[in-house]
Amino acid sequence: MPNWVWVIYYLFLLLTLISAIYSCFRGKLIYWAYACIIVSLLVPIVGLLFRAQHTTDMNGLGYLFSQLGNGDLWAVLITLCLVYVGLWWVLFIRDEMDMDAVIRRMRTLSETVKKRFYELNNKRER
Repeated sequence: MPNWVWVIYYLFLLLTLISAIYSCFRGKLIYWAYACIIVSLLVPIVGLLFRAQHTTDMNGLGYLFSQLGNGDLWAVLITLCLVYVGLWWVLFIRDEMDMDAVIRRMRTLSETVKKRFYELNNKRER
């Protein structure tokens, strides 16, 4: 895989670690955040051990999927950790966002678009 993919991957894990630490300091999602800190530190280590087994010409993701199909424990562990990181981001974003405010903004935007569309149609008919 190209180097820029690895840079984005590790930056994503670093951002995940920072968001979990931030959540701990805020006192929200404490147990989820502790687990996320452990997982975000564990994934690169386990990934390094997993990639050490990699001897084929496949790229990293293809190798992960092929080993996942074979039931390799390391591949299953990495996949479960990445699924947990995805779940963490859903929980973190949901906790940080005020959903009522988002819905209000969407309704206001929708009403504004309808109003502008109606005004444009009325101008064309004249």
